[in-house]
Amino acid sequence: HCRGGPTQPWTQAPGLPLQASGIEEFPAKAGDGGWFAITFPSASELEFVCNDGGASWDKAAGGGNHRILGDGLWTLAHGKLSKYSSGAGAGTGETGDISAGALTPAAPTAIACEPGEAWELSAAKGGVVLLYRTPWPKPCLHFRLSEADPWTASPGEPMISSTQKGFPASEGWWALHILAARQLEFVPNNGGSSWDKAPGQRNYIAPKSGAWALVDGRLEEVTEAKPSLALAPAAPTAAPAAPSSLQPPLTSADMQDVSGGLAELLGLGGVVLLYRTNWPSPCLHCRATAEFQWTAMPGLQLRRADAGIVDALESDVDGNLFVAHFPDLESLEFVINDGGPHFRWDKAAGGANFRIPAAGAWLSFGGRLDRMQVPPAPPSSLTCTSSSRSSISLSWAPSGSVRSYRVFRDGKLVKTLAGGATTFTDVGLSASRTYRYAVAAVGAQGAQGALSAPEASAKTGEAGAPGAPRDFRVAHAGGSGVVLEWAPPADTGGALVTAYAIERNGEAYATSLVADVTADKVTWKDAEVVHGETYTYSVTACHLPPEGDLRDDALKAAAPEDREVLLGLKEEVNSGPSTESVKVEAVDEMELAETSPVLHEQLTRRGITLFYRTPWNAPHAHCCARKELGWTPLPGLKLSPSNAAAAFPADEGWHSLYFPYAKSMEFVMTDGGAQWDKAPGQQNYRLATAGVFRLVHGHVERVSSPPQA
Repeated sequence: HCRGGPTQPWTQAPGLPLQASGIEEFPAKAGDGGWFAITFPSASELEFVCNDGGASWDKAAGGGNHRILGDGLWTLAHGKLSKYSSGAGAGTGETGDISAGALTPAAPTAIACEPGEAWELSAAKGGVVLLYRTPWPKPCLHFRLSEADPWTASPGEPMISSTQKGFPASEGWWALHILAARQLEFVPNNGGSSWDKAPGQRNYIAPKSGAWALVDGRLEEVTEAKPSLALAPAAPTAAPAAPSSLQPPLTSADMQDVSGGLAELLGLGGVVLLYRTNWPSPCLHCRATAEFQWTAMPGLQLRRADAGIVDALESDVDGNLFVAHFPDLESLEFVINDGGPHFRWDKAAGGANFRIPAAGAWLSFGGRLDRMQVPPAPPSSLTCTSSSRSSISLSWAPSGSVRSYRVFRDGKLVKTLAGGATTFTDVGLSASRTYRYAVAAVGAQGAQGALSAPEASAKTGEAGAPGAPRDFRVAHAGGSGVVLEWAPPADTGGALVTAYAIERNGEAYATSLVADVTADKVTWKDAEVVHGETYTYSVTACHLPPEGDLRDDALKAAAPEDREVLLGLKEEVNSGPSTESVKVEAVDEMELAETSPVLHEQLTRRGITLFYRTPWNAPHAHCCARKELGWTPLPGLKLSPSNAAAAFPADEGWHSLYFPYAKSMEFVMTDGGAQWDKAPGQQNYRLATAGVFRLVHGHVERVSSPPQA
């Protein structure tokens, strides 16, 4: 699907078919697919996207279009567009197919620089000549030509020892010539985990083609007026210390497992490091002091912290908690990575290493390293101030400056409150039951202190009738049944709601047991309906079904403590008020029927009728009558040739669709494949009321009665 340039029109989708390649070097059948080809003899540029002839598209990086600037032979594979130059025997056949011939790759994007002046080379050959001074023995350049182009595969292209005048390799200069670059965004690295970024941890950007020199974080253009930089020679790098002069690196044998809770962790000797991250397998690249060798890459595998430690450390963000314990160390220098293979790194501010200066427990997260503080003391004077049949209120004296409070009911965490809170009301409780409470304070680092003692306890009042179910509605209706939907009552009366009683047409009709008492939505289907009949429904919440097998089943499914409450209920509080009644006709809004051959008669019918004029042989309507009913499966409902011969003759391309029970409709038209007809602005067509409508040339109009003789 293409055009010859920004001023040319696009081909009609799906576009021009490509032919199986006849070039020997690009076989039509290959191990990972096949090559196809197409020739444009008069084109000098091309903007295009490829597709499978249907709905699957192959676009450039970032979802953009592919662009070819300049004639020649180009290849597209795995999203990468490259230019090739023709060798002996290559040419173009008269039929428009590319003839087979010997093909050789064009010069790579980045090449070694020819000896001489850097500015002369860029002026003669074009592109960007980059000169870089570094003590690294094998620097690489990770780059992209623009925001629309992909980055090189990490670590990038290896740089070559400089042969440019004024930038000698003996002083640590390296060079690379990026031929196609009109600008360049880049980051040098040592071929591994060390990266040289611009100030502020940004990428370097050469804003235009030419010769550029990078040294000590400063990027300057090299020109005829300034052919070299006045710099002192790079200081020679110190030779690495002989292995025998450094202590061996730390290993996993120097680490011990950590078990128990936070109190046990804070009491450990040596260095303890806690680290929170979304990485599944972080590694600790470290050394004890400068007298030690660094660990071998990627470092020591960090271990997941025990549940007792995880539960005691509150966090505002997601992520797993890992721990490392070195019982014999008094200090640690480290960085953390994701374990490879491409190595994402977590370093201190400014790209420095983290340093632990003394033994103790330390927490690292989000580029910070802090010593673990002693958790705050528990709050005092915890009291149950009031209770009802489904709630208990608490109060306590503050613990000073804390991050939050955690409230525990019967030993389980039920709520985390802000640090300024001193009251809490626990709701949704069961009636006639005693509950025990404790509260713990959480410090600034998220460390939870001890639970308050003694516990506070209170008993809820006797159970009452449940409230009415909420949000009662018809989810679906049709000749095969009516589906009702509702939410549990806001007030359960202090006891479980185990069943719902359904009335139909004012009479008791069915009882539905609750399959999941924690669910926030209940559905029920009435399959005993007659197509076209009208029904009214209402629903009532019940603690227990009427006497019989259903009641026995509900009691068996309840937990022992809930069963005890249910058995103690009085019959007059077993059920509450009913919902408002809803009326529904047992018809499907998406049902189809035949249109009348007489337009005047069709205009008197209920529902929505659509006449559509198109050259497509098999048009379809992808449509939706109501959002909760969803859209039709693609490509939609097939239209029939119009039988209203007088007003909308089929031989003029008219088709029709009739929904006798629809009251509104949202839709788009399709040819059954990849072609779509939408409203102006690429919007969906919308019909807000019932009636007869016609759609032609992107416009929907209501059809009115023709004059009568």
